Amino acid sequence: MKKIVALVLCFVMAAGLMTGCQKPMDVETLTQKMDEATKAINAQSMDVEVDLEMELGASGVTLSMKMGADATSKFQKERNQSYMDLKMVMELMGEKQEVSMETYSALEGDTMVTYGYDSTTDMWTKSEQPDYAATVEKLENVSVSFSELPKEKLILAEEKELVGERECYVLTADLDGTHLSDVMGSLMDADALDMDALGADADALVEAMKNADWSAVNLHTVYYVDAQTFLPLQYTGEVTGVGEVMNGLFASLMEMLGGGMPEDVEFEIEVPVFTFTCSNITCEGVEVPTAPQEAIDNAVTEEELDALMQEPQLPIGGTYELTAGADTVTVVLPETYSVYEEASDCVGAMTADYTADVTYALITKLASEEELVSELMEEVEWAKEDGWYLSHTEPADYQGFRCMTINFNDDTATYYYWKELNESLFFINLYTEGNDVDVDELLNAVQIP
Repeated sequence: MKKIVALVLCFVMAAGLMTGCQKPMDVETLTQKMDEATKAINAQSMDVEVDLEMELGASGVTLSMKMGADATSKFQKERNQSYMDLKMVMELMGEKQEVSMETYSALEGDTMVTYGYDSTTDMWTKSEQPDYAATVEKLENVSVSFSELPKEKLILAEEKELVGERECYVLTADLDGTHLSDVMGSLMDADALDMDALGADADALVEAMKNADWSAVNLHTVYYVDAQTFLPLQYTGEVTGVGEVMNGLFASLMEMLGGGMPEDVEFEIEVPVFTFTCSNITCEGVEVPTAPQEAIDNAVTEEELDALMQEPQLPIGGTYELTAGADTVTVVLPETYSVYEEASDCVGAMTADYTADVTYALITKLASEEELVSELMEEVEWAKEDGWYLSHTEPADYQGFRCMTINFNDDTATYYYWKELNESLFFINLYTEGNDVDVDELLNAVQIP
């Protein structure tokens, strides 16, 4: 998700960088004045809203994702301070997640120090960007002023409009992929975004974004420019053609990191909605908050956070004794399986390539085979309704167990084995991809007194 947020911020920054506004006003005069006013900015505050909808398709399965973000951003150039408060709501497959982030940046010597809070980890982090003066010098060369753009891309409305009580010129820009490619490449070269926060594949993502084909993208932006100060008080934008770029980025990343997509997997990204609004833009009386003492006292480095968030090494194989009432079963797992779940009455394990997932459990809530088979037949009906069903077997005897199998049309299957004990039902659930799993090895791992 951080990669998506980074790409969204890139587009919004690209739109913002395209600014920089008496005779009857014309496009050339307005854009020159905007350039002059922008260069004189020492401090600024703005609110940003972003709405994004994506559809991720892979081999016939489509996932829909929505993201809405509201942010307040402030900076003070002379003091080299900046602040951002970001709130996002993400929805994937009907499940919503709310995320809050805060960042406080300030120059200490020649190092930009940033404290950040992320609600998903409920932790403060501290990052440092040394030799910040060099980055500033690069950023100063990134800004692409309106006066440098082809005038046919800009339209100045005949009538002014009010934003609050301020009279504004209304300037519309339609930028195609050619112009966006230059700006996005400059942003990447200048390290304008903290791409290192994306992890080990940050370099690959930066390279992919620099080399991406932006020809299908169009950025339609409407700027409301203060008629007195020639600074934008508000701008709104709509981006189209982003899906094509993201498909190219994904393919490039897969090639760089893992040798490309498997031939039998078709992956496609569509972005039907991508809009943003920057409002309440002001350059007067801007107070930039500093990092709270809580952040300074408790922040960990990004390296420390990565270490804390790493998944613990899963135990491999081993002997597990399951109990339920007077019933006891011992399971000696093969060393090709890693245990991801363990309780007094169950153990779950999977292979390193995720092609097999097995659970051994003692079940007390089902009193008989009839009740179990009834539940398994419900699984069959669900598979039919969802279009995954291929076939199933009737309950039969195998290796001292009763068994039943449900086969799906994507070359996967679930095997069920069970045995009635004194007070419980011993149950094995084995999910496999392909036909390479040694079922007998898993059954022989069971020792029942």
